[in-house]
Amino acid sequence: MFISFTYVDAITGIPVTEEPALNGPAMPEGCVFGFALESLYPTERPKFYGTTARSTLVPGVTEISEAEYNAAIADEMAARGPPESITMRQAKLQLSRAGKLSAANTAIAAMTGQPGEEARIEWEYATTLRRDHPLVAGLGRTLGLDGATIDNLFRAASQIA
Repeated sequence: MFISFTYVDAITGIPVTEEPALNGPAMPEGCVFGFALESLYPTERPKFYGTTARSTLVPGVTEISEAEYNAAIADEMAARGPPESITMRQAKLQLSRAGKLSAANTAIAAMTGQPGEEARIEWEYATTLRRDHPLVAGLGRTLGLDGATIDNLFRAASQIA
């Protein structure tokens, strides 16, 4: 089942939303971490989302629907903003999944002069791709992608293991 939860005291099991974890924080028993609301950090009462196979929930754990889980992760990813950089592998895989890799390769191959040569070197040999790199903006324009779409591609790419 999908759940939201927070830390509990490592000894007493009391959620940090009820009292400070004087014995140190711990994940509630049986909770499998999915993601945290990192956009709210720093906080003394972090909120996590995940799953559990337990039929009885412990204090600090709330059952939520799959739709609520998916909405929470979408909201969190939007609140965090796009990652500053992704690996070139992630970028190309995501462009492939979006049906844009062939067009990106064609656009880079068609670039002329020194800028074209440098773009091809970047595209072939760079290990990372920064969101603010001029190549990203240029390819975005060529492929008809606006800033929000590029941000979403970066977010999705960053989730590729």
